[in-house]
Parts: sequence; structure tokens; C-alpha cells
Amino acid sequence: MKKLSVIIFIILTSLSACKDDCLTCPENEAIVNGECQCIAVLFKGECLSLDQALMASTLEKTNIYDPLPAYISEKVDYNSIFDFNNQAMFFYLAVLSKRDQNTVETVCGIRTEGKDMAYLSQLRSPLGELSWDTLRFYAPSAFEYNGFVSNYGEFPGEHYTTEIDGQICYLRPYIKILDKDYIRVTFRYVTKDEEVKAECVRLFHK
Repeated sequence: MKKLSVIIFIILTSLSACKDDCLTCPENEAIVNGECQCIAVLFKGECLSLDQALMASTLEKTNIYDPLPAYISEKVDYNSIFDFNNQAMFFYLAVLSKRDQNTVETVCGIRTEGKDMAYLSQLRSPLGELSWDTLRFYAPSAFEYNGFVSNYGEFPGEHYTTEIDGQICYLRPYIKILDKDYIRVTFRYVTKDEEVKAECVRLFHK
């Protein structure tokens, strides 16, 4: 009887030890508290390695600047007005080009958990200043882009908007290039009358 108890104890101990050791998890996941959890980048329910997440193919095909290099911002709790608050987020930035002696311009894009498609925006350096590290939202006055828009180049497209205080607000980007691997993006919700209703800052890296 004593031997049987010892055998049962050994079996139970082995089973307990095997609980974690014998559990196999999908790629980019690991055992955390006895369960498989994503230890890489979880975006729209898919667990991706950082390399997979930053592949240009993760941005939907666009009719300009294809592909755009990608940056990522991990989850950060900042401002609940923004639907990408406390969620991973992707930012795409095309190569900067010199428009004229006073202007640098480019195009950027974003992907968020809260939207099903990618959104694009044209950017320019502050008018009158030749700057290669500071860019802000810009849209030709002939178009009603107002901020990030899907299907850029196809008027009118779908704007990235929200309602604040009963007013439709458009999401706009303002970018500071910190170095070759890091950018700081200030997102603002702005009304058609140029009133800033909300602001948040996200740091992105390659």
C-alpha cells in the first residue's frame, strides 16, 4: 500500500510538472500563468513577430508611395477619446522629398485596431522653413481631406473622424523625426474651424 501511494505521488508530481513543460504554443506565443499568451505583437487578434508586423505588406495597397516603411507604437494609456488608446498602432512614413526651396513633403499612413482600413495623409514641413525633421498635416485647399483619409487621391474618401462636443473632428498628424529609428507623432482631433478638441502623443520605433 505504501509503495502504491509513492507511485501515485510520483505520477501526480510528473503530471503537475508536465502541465507547463508539455504544453505547446503557437509561434510568437509562450506559456504565461499556465496559458499560451502572445509575447510579440498582438494586433487585430493576430500574434505577429516584430519583423512580421513591420513588413510593408501589412499596409493595404495604396496608389501612392507603395510600400511605406513601418513603425510601431506599443500599447499606451493616454487619452480615451482616441479609439487607439492603450492599443498597438502602426505608422508608415514615405521618404521625404524637397518640394521647393522652402518646403519638404511626404505621405504617412496609420493602421489602428479601431478601423478596418489604412488611412493616409499628406505632410509638409512648416511653410517658410526648410526642415527635414518636423512635418505637419497638409491638404490642398481644392480637396476636403481635412486629415487622415482612406483611398487618398480618390475624392472624397472616408475620413478618420470622431464626434466631440457634438462636432465632427478630423484626426490629424504632426511628426517629429527623432532619429532613423524613432519618430514622435502628435495626433489631434480638429474641427473644420481649426479648433483643436483633443491631443495625444505616441512614440513609434522601427
